Amino acid sequence: MERQDTHLWVRRRLVARRAGLLEESEAARVDAHLAECVECSTIAESFAASPPGEAGAHIAASLVAQWPQAQRRLRGLERALVRRHLERCADCRQDLEALGFESRLELVPEWESAVPAEPAPVAASASATGAAAPARARIVRIEAAARRSPWRDRAVLAWASVATAAAVLMLVANVRGRLFDSGAATLLVPGAPVWSRGALASGPFAGMSLRIEPQPRALSGPARGEGLGKLNVIPVAGPLSSLALGFKPLNVPDTSLVTVSLLDAFGDTLYAVSYRQWEFRPRRCLVIDRGEATLTPGQYALVLGSQIAKAGDEIERKLRYRFELREK
Repeated sequence: MERQDTHLWVRRRLVARRAGLLEESEAARVDAHLAECVECSTIAESFAASPPGEAGAHIAASLVAQWPQAQRRLRGLERALVRRHLERCADCRQDLEALGFESRLELVPEWESAVPAEPAPVAASASATGAAAPARARIVRIEAAARRSPWRDRAVLAWASVATAAAVLMLVANVRGRLFDSGAATLLVPGAPVWSRGALASGPFAGMSLRIEPQPRALSGPARGEGLGKLNVIPVAGPLSSLALGFKPLNVPDTSLVTVSLLDAFGDTLYAVSYRQWEFRPRRCLVIDRGEATLTPGQYALVLGSQIAKAGDEIERKLRYRFELREK
């Protein structure tokens, strides 16, 4: 890594370091650089804990730490408040610029409306042509599927075999197994979008493409803080373009902002994204899409972090789930 890149890499992690969201290996690399670089050390000192009474006066550290993702994720009143705050707060703009981020939030009227809108697709620039699609994560609800008798399944199959091209195509994805300790034996992913290899060019279903959700994998044995915890083994057949993970959420209020980070075996962050705690409840799993940047066999960690803190209350701030994608 070039020296200039090292400075930028460290500065973009200063806020996450102060909030305790960095993994042990990343924190050690940041601390080692700060011990040698006076300029970066000076900037780090400016991110010292705020004096009493200033909580909420500036943009939350969790947003600043993942500012590029926050620029695309913020919606509704929250986006409008952050954008207006940046327009009048020189301190927050200076903090973002010191970390190498853009110090403004673009005005997008439909994103600030009362009903949150889906972000518009971002066109690829000329310099990014051919580059792998960035990782993204989404939360999918898992619901119990109704049991059907064998004779009904056979009748449905017989009907489908003689259906004409004008018949309606129905796809039901059944996921078997237990996702949570209290879950049912058979699970259904409703409205399952599917990993497509392109639409059909001809035939009665021309223009259609199908996508199926990956089978959810339950993670157990989390460690609090910097502990290692249990290693969950997930058998795979080669690299994965997507992975669905079920896990026990943090024990924090439903309105808390939770940062979800995916780390590789070296402790480097592959990506980080934030959700509200209520989005993980009830019975939901996180689907990680890697696009062309596949997840290869090896060890990973899924880290949940929250900055919620109340005087006199013990609130769980961090959980670490370890898992290994192991070749069958």
